[in-house]
Amino acid sequence: IKDFQPRDNVKSRLGILYYAAATKEEVFPNGPITLESLTEIDEKHRALALDLIRVPTKADFSDLEVTGLLRHPFFIRCSEESRSRLFRELQMDAELFRVCNQDTLQAWEGCLDKSEFPDEEFEELKDTMLADNDEITSSLVEAFKSTPQLFSAYIWHITTSLKISKDNKNQSVEILEILGNGTYGQVFKCNYTDESGKTYLAACKICSPNPDAVDVFNREVETLRQLNHLFVVKYLDLVENQSKKYIVMELCEGSLKDYVEGKLERIPIDSLDDKILISQVALGVAYIHSKDIIHKDLKLASILLWCQTSNSRLVLAKIADFGLAKKLKSGQTEFSYTAHPGTENYMAPELLNAQGSAYPASFASDVYAFGIIIARIVKKGDHPFSSGDVWRKVSMVH
Repeated sequence: IKDFQPRDNVKSRLGILYYAAATKEEVFPNGPITLESLTEIDEKHRALALDLIRVPTKADFSDLEVTGLLRHPFFIRCSEESRSRLFRELQMDAELFRVCNQDTLQAWEGCLDKSEFPDEEFEELKDTMLADNDEITSSLVEAFKSTPQLFSAYIWHITTSLKISKDNKNQSVEILEILGNGTYGQVFKCNYTDESGKTYLAACKICSPNPDAVDVFNREVETLRQLNHLFVVKYLDLVENQSKKYIVMELCEGSLKDYVEGKLERIPIDSLDDKILISQVALGVAYIHSKDIIHKDLKLASILLWCQTSNSRLVLAKIADFGLAKKLKSGQTEFSYTAHPGTENYMAPELLNAQGSAYPASFASDVYAFGIIIARIVKKGDHPFSSGDVWRKVSMVH
C-alpha cells in the first residue's frame, strides 16, 4: 500500500486487502474485486476495513459510511470504476446535487490552500462545474479531465463536510391523500414526523423514477434550500422512506388556479383583496430574483395559498414549484435551457419565438409571466389574450 501509485489498479491491490481484512476471507491476489462489493461488507467488519483504508488515505472516517469512503481522492483519481460510481450517485442523489452550486464552490474556495494544487486553476474548475449543461455527468467528467486534483479534493469536501444523514429513524412521512398530479411527480397530504419526533400535517412531493423527473426533483430541492421568505413555500425536509424520496413542505389550501375557479372551500372566490394578493406574489418574485434565481414556470397553479388553521381570514400567497428554476452565474441576466421552456400560456414573446430548443429565460420573462398572473387574477381565471389556443399564441407573440 505504501508504494501504491495512481497507475496501479485499486481493485487488484488495495481492494483485495480491504475486502480480505473486512470479511476475514482469503482472496486470491489477482481475484476480481469490484468497488461495489466493498459496500456490502458486514457491519461488524467495517471498522477493520476502515482502519486498513486509513493507512494510504490518512483520513478520519469515524462517522463516514463505506459508500462515502469510496469518494476519497485516492479512489476517484485512481479508479475509473470509482468515478463512474460517483457520477451515477451524484446524478441521482438530491443531497449531493449541490455539487454544481456557485455558493458551495465559493465557500470552499475561501478555505482552500491553493498552493497544494500548483498545476491547476480553481477558476477553471468553477467555470466547468457551473457550465450551462443539462447533464450534470458531462460537467463532472469534464471537471475531472481538466482539474483532477482540485475536483477530487472538492468531492471529498462535499462528502465529509456537507453530508446529511439519511438514516435518521425519527424523520418519516405517512401518506394521507393525494393533492395533485404533475408531469414530474405527485403531491400528497401527509403526516410528517421531524427529527425531534413531533408529528404534524405537511405536504410532500415524491420523486418519480424517470430521469427527467429526477433532475427536476433535485433542482427543486437545491433551490428551496436557498430560499426563506414569507411568500415562498417553506421547505421542511428531504425524507427517504423505503427507497423513495420526498420533498416535505408546509401544507397549503390549494393554488391560485383553484381559487379563481372557486374550488377552495375555506377560501371562496372573491373573498380575497386582489391588490393584496398581487402584492404578495410581487414581493415573492422580487425576493427570488434577489437570489439570482429565475423561476421559469410562474403561473396560477404554481402560486399556493396558505391559510391559518384557526383563522381563515389570514391568507398568504406562496410561490412554489421550483423544478425548472435555475440560479444564474455571477454577471448573467439570462440563460438558455434546452428542454423545458415553461408553460406556453405564460411565456414571453422571446420564449415563444425561440429557435430550436434554446429558450432565453430571464428575470424579464418571469415578470411577463407575473403580468399574465395579475390579469388572470383580475379576470377570475380568464386569459388576457384570445380564448383559442392558436389565436392566443399569435396575440401573445405580436
